[in-house]
Amino acid sequence: MDDLEFRRKVFADPKHLDDEIKQAAQADASKKRFVDEMQNLESKLERCMKVDVPDDLASRIILRQSLDEHKSEQKRKMTWYMATAASVAFAIGIGFSQMSQNPEFTNINQLAMQHVYDDALYHASLDLDVPLTEVNAKLAGYGAELTDSIGHIYSANYCQMQAIRALHLVIDGQQGQVNIFVMPKTDIELDWQHIADEKMQGKASRLQGVDVIYIAPKQEDMQQVQSHLEDKLKWRI
Repeated sequence: MDDLEFRRKVFADPKHLDDEIKQAAQADASKKRFVDEMQNLESKLERCMKVDVPDDLASRIILRQSLDEHKSEQKRKMTWYMATAASVAFAIGIGFSQMSQNPEFTNINQLAMQHVYDDALYHASLDLDVPLTEVNAKLAGYGAELTDSIGHIYSANYCQMQAIRALHLVIDGQQGQVNIFVMPKTDIELDWQHIADEKMQGKASRLQGVDVIYIAPKQEDMQQVQSHLEDKLKWRI
């Protein structure tokens, strides 16, 4: 069972875990800690749900309903106006949301960097030690394979960046973890400009069959990272 499947099952029902989940938790301290946190959260939620119902609650509800009936006619027109305004606002909001999510308006490196920041806590404690055979099985879907090891691979999972489905590899670099996104080539015009902030930097590369984005610590030699992967990539005919 991979780490993602483990977390999904624990999220689904922290209080009722099957034997496989229990054994995995006992064998891994980080998984055991995650189970404990989820069970504590579940207990807190259960305590919040246990609220005593006042004895005269039914009488209060009936009285409130009677008062509301006298006001309903006056509120009906106002409700219609508010609903109409809300519908217009919703439609405008959807329009802006779709524009902001359209890859044509996005720096693809910035999008990948934000994805790395969003998953930083998750990847900080995740080490699946993924074998090269498993990585190549996933790279096959992009028409590529690695001919040699690229070092320690913490994880190799698919992720969604807007309309683009990418293979997200997290490997060991000289200055920390390096995130590599392998994506199918797109005809959409994207901003591939090299970016950097106070902690991370991002660089993109367009290869024979795929687009690749590298996100690494700012002190990392990006040219070395790029060569380290691309010199070992082989394209399937």
